[in-house]
This record gives sequence, structure tokens and C-alpha cells, in this order.
Amino acid sequence: MKKKIYLLFFVFVAIISTPPQAQVSLYSFAESTETYAAVVGTNITATGDDASQNALPIGFTFNFGGTDYTTFSANTNGWIRLGANMPTTGTWDNLIFGGAATTHKPLIAAFWDDNHRNTGAIAYSLSGTAPNQVLEVGWNNINIGGSGSTSATNTASFKLRIYETTSVIEFVYGPTMAAAGTLTASIGLNDNTSFLSVTPAAAATVSSATANNVISVTTDLVGKKYTFTPSVVSAELMDYVNLQFPGTASVPFGTSAAVYAQGYEPGITEAAGAGVGVQAWIGYSNTNTNPNTWINWVPATFNVQVGNNDEFTAAIGSTLAAGTYYYASRWRLGSGAFSYGGFNAGPGSNGFWDGTDDISGVLTVTPPPPPANDVCSGAIVIPGAGPFPITTAATNNAAATDTNDPVPTCQSNSHKGIWYSFTPTVTGAYTISTCQSAAPLSNITDNVISIFTSAAGCTGPFTSIGCDDDGCTTLNLQAILNNISLTAGTTYYILVYSYDINTGNVQLNISAPIACAPPTAVAVNTTTSTGTNVTWTGTGTFIVEYGLAGFTPGTGATAGAGGTVINPATSPQAISGLTAATAYQVYVRQDCSGAGNGYSANSAVVAFSTLGVPPPCTTNLTPANGATVPAPGGATPISWTPQPAATSYDIYFGTVNPPTSFIGNTALTAITITDLDYNTTYYWYVAPVNAGSPATGCATSTTSFTTGAAPAPPANDEPCAAITIGAVPLAATTISSTQNLPPLSCSGATSTSANDVWFQFTATTNGSALITLDNGTTGFADLVLQAFSGTCTALTSISCVDAFTDAETLPLTGLVAGQTYFVRVYGYNDDEGSFEISVTGAALPIAIEYFRGTKQNSKNVLDWKVTCVGSPSVTLTLERSADGRRFEG
Repeated sequence: MKKKIYLLFFVFVAIISTPPQAQVSLYSFAESTETYAAVVGTNITATGDDASQNALPIGFTFNFGGTDYTTFSANTNGWIRLGANMPTTGTWDNLIFGGAATTHKPLIAAFWDDNHRNTGAIAYSLSGTAPNQVLEVGWNNINIGGSGSTSATNTASFKLRIYETTSVIEFVYGPTMAAAGTLTASIGLNDNTSFLSVTPAAAATVSSATANNVISVTTDLVGKKYTFTPSVVSAELMDYVNLQFPGTASVPFGTSAAVYAQGYEPGITEAAGAGVGVQAWIGYSNTNTNPNTWINWVPATFNVQVGNNDEFTAAIGSTLAAGTYYYASRWRLGSGAFSYGGFNAGPGSNGFWDGTDDISGVLTVTPPPPPANDVCSGAIVIPGAGPFPITTAATNNAAATDTNDPVPTCQSNSHKGIWYSFTPTVTGAYTISTCQSAAPLSNITDNVISIFTSAAGCTGPFTSIGCDDDGCTTLNLQAILNNISLTAGTTYYILVYSYDINTGNVQLNISAPIACAPPTAVAVNTTTSTGTNVTWTGTGTFIVEYGLAGFTPGTGATAGAGGTVINPATSPQAISGLTAATAYQVYVRQDCSGAGNGYSANSAVVAFSTLGVPPPCTTNLTPANGATVPAPGGATPISWTPQPAATSYDIYFGTVNPPTSFIGNTALTAITITDLDYNTTYYWYVAPVNAGSPATGCATSTTSFTTGAAPAPPANDEPCAAITIGAVPLAATTISSTQNLPPLSCSGATSTSANDVWFQFTATTNGSALITLDNGTTGFADLVLQAFSGTCTALTSISCVDAFTDAETLPLTGLVAGQTYFVRVYGYNDDEGSFEISVTGAALPIAIEYFRGTKQNSKNVLDWKVTCVGSPSVTLTLERSADGRRFEG
């Protein structure tokens, strides 16, 4: 019997055990097609840009890269994270390896970019039965790319599946994968130790060495299915591994250290040469943690046979910034699991890394000295006579400092300046570029360039004559000085900076001089119906030529057919005498004839259109000039005569004459002014507008009106003058009320003032009540409602509400029979107006709406109306009195 149980036990283990899964870099990849169907299931709440929902159930245990997970988190940017919440920042950083992936892993990215769920849905669904369940997560008709741009028409659909037991992963792409903007996407997997990156193509490829983080087209994704299948890890482990030598190393920046490690496996490593199936790496990290969490591993090569051990070596450090790093070895036999080797540091050493007796080596990368041209006195001299174009050698600015660097005028957040000097032998316009298209070794992705003069050389002070930040077109955060005018014999100092903390190589390209360069940055502004202003960048003498759209510009000092020249012209140059509502073009060219260099080519054309003829002014109608209007409790209408030539009206209103405050534009001929002060004179006028051109001189049509004096405060302006309220809405007002108590923080907001009025009610039974406040149609924008217990001279706040609207309801509970409660109402931030207030509830079962009597012939007729709250009927007692003191039923 025992033998049967024993055998049955092992049969059971064989059935339920799942072979260990390999890291994702060893997953096999296959491409096929599948008709896309949207996921129908539970809607994920993440919407908008960079949003997430965390801790969602997978529904089964899913093995990814050798680790089991039961939950996932989903993000609008097209990826999921396993076993942990999404990070609060960087979810758009679509780097399948490096960058955000370092902290975001383990992750599965079906289409990771800066996406936006402006439309469509993100959902997940579990199907099947254990042990063959499948989880689907789908992004259906969302916006992809464009740095979170939105589009109602350009949408994409895709989904991922993960399978129980087999741990297979699938990506399926819809019939449309249209982008809302520029794409820089990534697709793939990243576990705790490796990654697998997909490059879509007619036949897609994958890489575990190079990540494709710049997928820019989706043509080859439409209708495709990508399948990732885990490899089964062999149970074989190396019998012995270590970190042989050195235990510590120090190298200058830019150089490397050779690290050696040894491993042993019986029957494999004893023979000369590398053992069959033996693989080794040297890894490094900037934190002294368990190497099985590191991501940077350099393949090692067989070095020498040491007894029965294979020794491997790898060089590390040449790509690292200055600092302290930790290194260890990693080994694998065939497709087996990894083993990690440490340096012998204790009596219990057995070679395998344990952090105590076998530890990581320590690598120190010492910082390089600053480059010679880190300071002005070491500036690289650029030959003034060429030959042009000149491309300088590359200088790395990682060790550069900010010492004595003048701050560029176009970007103050600039650092690590690299100096050059240039004394041209020919006067002309030079282009000085750090753009990678002209200076191929220039790899600082965001830099700044500035050029200075100094009468005292490197002593300074330095005068900036040009500066650029982000002017290139290839890497558009690199900088370029286009056609900057330089004078022969003058020494110029050129500085190239990193923006913020960027570092890398600085390289310059200097073009041949143009003796007479056209101006740059030509633009028009402040265009009216009869003229405009032209501006440009450049030094020297210039000619402006303009004409009707389509005219042919001239050359030199001569106008072309249909053109008119202004010579000389100075930026900004006014052009007048134009025809209203007409299309024009303008060019600018430089006149260098005084120096014997002729004329430049024309600048790029700038087109503009004059505005239409402005309509005449209008006449104010109401209120009459000098009129007194009622005190501001409601609204004050103003109106004016219509102007047939106008399409809209600009309104100016204020307490100065003429008013300077523009309060809006309208197509109407009457508007209502609110929030006026008492006893104040206001001035106003209207400027008709036609085709974007407002009438001029309309301030002379200004009229005025004066608001009336403030009314007396309401009778219930103080707590002890509170008015009794009941079930029947009571009309009330806050106009002219004063503040009795400070404003309070209610519903997360605090008013700047609290000009309040007061009400009261008495609970007839223990229970609850509901206070209702409504402004009806008075335009009261925002009311605050507060309830108190106590007396009118000793109030205790029990509740408040501020729903940021003109209607409020305040529920009260735990009211005590016979207790009088006080109610405070005020407008938020000086808002005032009329409203209605009532109170109902179980603590107020009866409300007498009216009780009245009339004498009809010889009879006294009484009638009344009673509201019953919480009861269909009520018993009333009617008593009478002959003298008003003694009553009888």
C-alpha cells in the first residue's frame, strides 16, 4: 500500500509540475495573421494621457521570465506591468530596454508609445477553464503617438493575450493602426534580467541585444499576430563558478578594466578550450545588489584553461560615466538557469555570489580632466581663412565646467561650455552649426550655441552678437547660427553648451562666408486695413520690396514688375498706403554695394492680407448718458445702435473715462452687465468690428451711468434676527447683508468673504431634516449653506455644504426635539442675490402654510393649509378665545 501511494505521489507531481521557464531573451518568436476582434469584458478605468489602473487580477498564475505573477497593471500607453503598480511618472517613455524600462519592468508592450485614450476603450477579459485559461487585454480605437495627441478619426486597435500553463504571449493588431501624430513606439518584452525587442517589417525580426525604440510606421502591423513562446530551462547548473580577478579595479574615464572569472562542470570543462555549452558574462551595476537583478551584462570570451576550470574574460568600463560600480560573473550551461560568481572575501567562500563570503568586485571610473577648451584661454582656434567648410574635431564635454562661462542670452539653463575662437579674414555671413547633418560627430541631443566679442579678449566682458537654442532640423534640439554677419579681423568667441545635464561630443561646422547674405526671420505684424510692419534679422543696409500677391520681385536696387521698394529700410519697417482686404507679398534683401559686394538674394517671401475697411462707430442707447440705474441686485442691460457694416462688437467698460478694459466681443447689440458696485459711475463704449478690423476713435462715444445707493441690510442680517423657515419655500436675499462670522472651508473651498443672512427652525421630534436652497432664475452663481446648534449668541457649527452652484441641499441628522437650529446663507466671494429656502424632514412633521379667517354675514369662516411630512394625515386641535388669553377647544 505504501508503494502505491508513493508511486501515485510522483505521478501527481509529474502532472502538475511546470518546467522552469527561460528569461524572455530566449523566447522564440513567430509571426502570423489573425482577424482582429475587440476585447469584450471589464472596462479599464484609465483614460486620457498617461493614465493607469493598478492591481488587476490575471485570473491564474502566469510565469514570465521565470517568475510567477497573479496581477497586472494597465496603462493607456499600450503596455502592462506584471505584479506591481504602474509608476507615477514616465509611463510614456517607450524604451523597451533602458530608460524607463529599468524601473517599469517586468513589462509586456503590445504597442508602447505616448498614446492617448481620448476615444475608444481599454478592456480585459478572462476565458477558458483551468489549467488552460487565457487573459486578453485590448486597446480598441485609441489614439497612438503624437506625444499624447488626440484625433477623432486616426485611431488604432491592438491587444495582447497571455496563456496559463504554457506562458505563451500573443500580440494581435487591428485593421487600422493610424497614428494621431509622429510615432516613436516600441514592441516587446522585458523581464527582470533581459528583453526581447520587435522590429516590424514584411517579415518581423526580434533582438535581445539592440532595442528598437523608434518604430515610426505601422503598415506591417495591420492584421498581424506576434507569438512569443518560452523556452524550457534545463535543470543543469554549473558545479562551480567565481569572480577570479581583480577584486577591485580603477580606470580613467573612457578606458576599460579586464575582469576574469572561472567555472567548472565535471565532464565538460576539464578538456582544453571552452567547454561545450558553457557561457559566461561579466555584469555591472551602480548599486551593490544581488547580480540576479542586474541588467547590464557583457559577453565574456574564453581566455585560458586553468586546471579543470574554464577561465573567461570581458572588458568593462569604457562606456561608463565617472563613479563607482559593482561587477560579478554570470554563467549558464546550455539552456540551464544562471549561476552568479563572486570574489573570494571570506572563510566560507564557495565561489557562488552570496554577498558575504563571495562578493561583487568594485570598479572605480575616475573622472577625466576637463578638456583644454573648457576655458577661454584654451579655446580651439578655427582658421579664419578656411578652407571652408571647416569641421572641427570632436570634444567631449562630460568633464567640462561652467567656470567663467558667460550665460547665453537665448537659454539660461546652459552648462559645460566648450570654447572656440574665430577671426575671419573676409567680412561676410557665416553659418556656424552643431547640427548632426553638418557635424556628424555632434551627438549632444540638446545644446546651445552663442557667439561673443570681447575688447579685452578672454578677460571679458563678453558681448553676445548671436545665440540659438534648438534651431537644427535633423536633431531639432541642436543649435545653429544661420548667416551671422562677421567682420574681417575681429576675433569672435564661440561657446557650445549642453542644455541642462546633457553631455556628449561637441563638433562645429563653419560654412564659407557669403559676402552679402539675405536677412533671416522675415515677418509681418500689426497689419491693418492700410498697412503693416515688416521685421527681419540681420545687420547692414536693407531694401524692402512689396506688391500684390504673385508679383515678381526685382533684384538689387530695382523693383520688379508690380513691386514697390523702400530703400533704405530698417527693421521694423512700416508699409503704408495699402488697399483694404487685399493679399500682398513682401521680400527683403541686403544692400552691400557700399562695400563693393553688390546685393544679396531676396529673402523668402512673406505673404499677408490687409484687413477690411473698419465700420463706423455706433451710438450707445441704454442706459441714457448720465442715468442712474437701480442698485445692483439684479443685472443692468446696455444696448447700442446696430451697425450694418459690422460683424461683431468689441465692448469696453470700466470706472475710468474713457474705459480701457476690454470685456468681450459679441455679435449682439445688447448685453447684460452683472456684479456692479453700489453708488459707482461706470463708463462704456462699443467698437464695431468688420473682418477682424475694429473701428477706431470710438472712445469719443463713451457714455456713463451711475448705480444707486446700497439698500438697507435684510431684517435677518444677524443670528439673533433669524427668520423661521419651514416646508414652504421662503423668499429671501443676501443683498446688502454684512458678515457676522468668518468664511469657512466647506467642500474644499474658502470664500474671501461671508456676507450672511440667518434663519432658524425648531425640531418637533428627534430625527433628521433637509434644508433646501434654490436661487430660481435670479442669477445667483454660488451659495454656501451652514447649520448650527446652540443659541444665537453661542453658535456651534454642525454641518455645511458648498456645491459650487446656485442650488444646495444640506441633510442634518441626530436633531433633538425642542432644540432650535440656526441656518446661515452667504454668497461665495461677494456673490449676492435672491433665493428661496425651506426645511423638511422627520424632525419637522407639520408645517402650517397659512391660517386665515373672514366674516361672512353672521358667520366667521376659517381656512388653513397644513403640510404633513412623513405622515399621510395629522390631527389638529382648534381652540378659540374671547379675550386672547384664555383658550378653549
